[in-house]
Amino acid sequence: MSFKVACATADGQHFFEGHFGDAPFYIVYEVVENGFKESGRIDNHPSDTGHGEAEKANKIMGIMRQDINVFANFQYGPNIKRIRKKYVPVVIKNHNLDIRTAINRLQERFSEIQDITEHEKEEYPIVFIK
Repeated sequence: MSFKVACATADGQHFFEGHFGDAPFYIVYEVVENGFKESGRIDNHPSDTGHGEAEKANKIMGIMRQDINVFANFQYGPNIKRIRKKYVPVVIKNHNLDIRTAINRLQERFSEIQDITEHEKEEYPIVFIK
């Protein structure tokens, strides 16, 4: 069993400092009970659509692979309400964490995250990583 996380980034190593939907690209990690591995990259072409617009949320959800069920970044815009209907948003609270360290912390909480992703909900909870 596993879950896949799309990490917002501009350099492939650190989380994006802006909203998740404004990131230039996403690095995808597959997380399993005893580890994780990088499993791809998704390029984004941020639009001029205003923050919180449904069009922007739909665009981001449209470019994500079907097997992704978790998003991770420092911050999200108002569209987090729409995102939570399909994905588990992870908020990285420590701006000193690089992506691999944060994914390692998510992997340490594997059972909790796996349990959340396995059960379809009207709105997924926000998970915080320190």
